[in-house]
Amino acid sequence: MTQVMPPGLPWRGSLRDLTQIVNDIRRLRAFGRLTLRSTTHIGLAHLFFRAGKLVHIVSNSGDASATLADLQHWTRAAVRFERGIPEGKQNVSSDHERIFENLLLHLQRRSLASVSESPHVTPVSASPRVFTIPEAPRAASIPQSPQAAPVPERARVIESQVAATPGAERLITPQEWYVLVESIRRVSQAVAQLVGPQEAISVLRDILEDFSSAFPALSSLHIASGGYLQVVRTAQLDYIPRRKVIEGFAALLATCRHFCTPIIGEDNSRRLLVRALGDVGPALVNLGIYNI
Repeated sequence: MTQVMPPGLPWRGSLRDLTQIVNDIRRLRAFGRLTLRSTTHIGLAHLFFRAGKLVHIVSNSGDASATLADLQHWTRAAVRFERGIPEGKQNVSSDHERIFENLLLHLQRRSLASVSESPHVTPVSASPRVFTIPEAPRAASIPQSPQAAPVPERARVIESQVAATPGAERLITPQEWYVLVESIRRVSQAVAQLVGPQEAISVLRDILEDFSSAFPALSSLHIASGGYLQVVRTAQLDYIPRRKVIEGFAALLATCRHFCTPIIGEDNSRRLLVRALGDVGPALVNLGIYNI
């Protein structure tokens, strides 16, 4: 018998599990938001369900039509369904529903083909549930000030052996690191205005987890309870080029904006983050982060 998930606990899986998760949403006539985050590129899609029916779609690609067209090309993604999150205004038509059904069939065929080509992989049918319920996030200490969040061993970031190697890529500087960390703290506060502090921290932690494979710089970080970034693997940052660190933070900030879009609209979400960033905004632009 399939287990009924308690309200509030997210359902998680990969792109391969999307069909099963959608079937469960429909069977349980669930209300909530299905989030797909690509782990190979900057891609985020929100699919909202009302009583098991798909009613609203939005993503960084645009509206429902653009999102469904873009999803056809996704190969790897983290999938998460959260019950009870209100949906936006309905923008899904019967044509969109048909395209979505074709997408699910396409993913299912691709998944079966992948299993048949890899004998060592356990078939999907061997388990009645293809997604797992995550454990509750571990409590983290709250730093006293933003200065506590930057890398504690700053000298290592700019004076390591890698930096001294001829031809090595430039590393992030302490001042640039402070700008990036402070921007995340301010954005987390802006998101908290919409969904509450606990949900905002949960969202940022989920984004870090989902993007850690695509952006190694983010795998070194942890979101503390106060919205500050903590470095959990300091030495790793000595070997990550500056441009890779900036790319990771750009993806993180863009995804936060896309998270807010279904709630208050694209224009308002952009204004919210720009206002929250304040004087840090121009510094981010100087770093090459424009999509805020």
